Amino acid sequence: SLTTPIRNCFSVLCFFVCCFLLTGQILRMIKRRARDNQLQKNKQLLLKLTVSLHQPLHHVKEGWIVQPLDHFNQQNSNTFPQRFFVNEAYWQHPDGPVFLYIGGEGPLVEYDVLTGHHSDMAEEHGALLLALEHRFYGDSINPDGQLSGILLHFIAKFNLMVKCQSCSCETFTAKHNMVLVQYRVLLSCYIYLNKYGG
Repeated sequence: SLTTPIRNCFSVLCFFVCCFLLTGQILRMIKRRARDNQLQKNKQLLLKLTVSLHQPLHHVKEGWIVQPLDHFNQQNSNTFPQRFFVNEAYWQHPDGPVFLYIGGEGPLVEYDVLTGHHSDMAEEHGALLLALEHRFYGDSINPDGQLSGILLHFIAKFNLMVKCQSCSCETFTAKHNMVLVQYRVLLSCYIYLNKYGG
C-alpha cells in the first residue's frame, strides 16, 4: 500500500543517484583518456625531436629584420628589430609553399617552428616554415627595452597585419635578410595567427 510508492520513489531516487555517480565516473574516465592521449602524443613528439634525424634542431635558423615602427606614417623613420625563426626540414625546394607563423603575446622560441598544427601542415605540404616574433614581445622590442604609452598604439592588430604583409611580401624575398636569400622564396604564404581572435 503506502510502502510500495515509497519503495518505488526510493528505487527511482537510487537509480538517479547511481546514474549521477556513473556519469561522474564516465566524465573522469574521458578526461583521463584524453590526458593520457595527449601525454602519449607529447612523448612521441619528444622522441621524434631527440632521436629522429628527420627534424633536429639544426634545421632551425634564427634571424633578425629591421621593421618600420609605423607602417602608416612615411615621415616616421623609427624602426625596431624583429626576430624570426626558419625551419626548412620539410621544405620541398624551390616550389614548396611558405607558412608564416605569427607569434603571440610572448617570446618566440625555436620550438615554435618544430611543433604544433602549423608544423604538421608544413610537413604535409612540403612547406618552409617561418615564425615571426610579435613586435614588443620577447626580444623584438625597441632598443632601450622600454614600452611607453606612445609606443603602445603601434601594437594594434591592424599595424600587426600590415607588418606581416610587409614582412612576407618584401623582407623574406631577400630584401633585408641574407638567411632567406638562398631560398628564393615564392610567395605562396599562409598566415597562421597565434592567440589572435577575430
